[in-house]
Amino acid sequence: MNNQAFNELLEKNTIRSMLFKVKKNQLQMLKNRGYDIGAEEGTLTTDIRSFITFYDEQSRLNKKSFREMMNGFYSRPDDNVYVYFLDTPSDKAEIGKAQITAVMEQLNKDLPTVRHVILIAEIGISSDSRTVLSSLPSYHFEFFMYEDLAYNPTENFLASKHTLLTEGQKYLFLNSWPEEDGKKKKININNLPGITIHDPISKYYGGKAGDIFFIQRPDITGKTLIKDPTLFYRAAVDRPISRFKITAATKTAKDVDD
Repeated sequence: MNNQAFNELLEKNTIRSMLFKVKKNQLQMLKNRGYDIGAEEGTLTTDIRSFITFYDEQSRLNKKSFREMMNGFYSRPDDNVYVYFLDTPSDKAEIGKAQITAVMEQLNKDLPTVRHVILIAEIGISSDSRTVLSSLPSYHFEFFMYEDLAYNPTENFLASKHTLLTEGQKYLFLNSWPEEDGKKKKININNLPGITIHDPISKYYGGKAGDIFFIQRPDITGKTLIKDPTLFYRAAVDRPISRFKITAATKTAKDVDD
């Protein structure tokens, strides 16, 4: 296929063009979270023509849909996650209860030990579908629409650098402050400024209620982090953020290296 024919095909199939962006950002997101993306590492640097050609070929060889070929299993020392690209219903209304139920039955059969699932869809899911997911407490679900992964929120130079603390780092942060009046000072997580779990960067890193992010403010003029930056801490919350406390706990970067 020559370049002109390929470009004409691409113009007629904007979904695959969007999937190219979504898949690359999904892989980069998991890599940034510490997951091994294995052989798919090459997808991060491929061009759209090679991407579509590869997945078209895999689709034919495996007799699966283009979307199905983008599903994948990823692991890191403390977790395994399965990414599932949901098919778009013909009416393009919502992802319904029946579809979600069928997906969960398939995952239970094929991957019975996996309890962390990322669902990615072109459109939103219905309230009944959310009820189905919330009725499975042994699972941890994340849901992204294509528009959520059409860009990488961490790549904007104006965005602050967010780092999700590990459980060990979180414990040290909350409990390792200098003594006052002979008493060990502790930080109450409820007194920290909040960041909603629905915030684009919080979602990108998989923030859950009760997690803590530390944040490095960028030097907008120099487009680089300031020397010896001060870190601002925010607690992830599952509620809208209407106001922030004026005072926030701060430490230097070296204090959370452990």
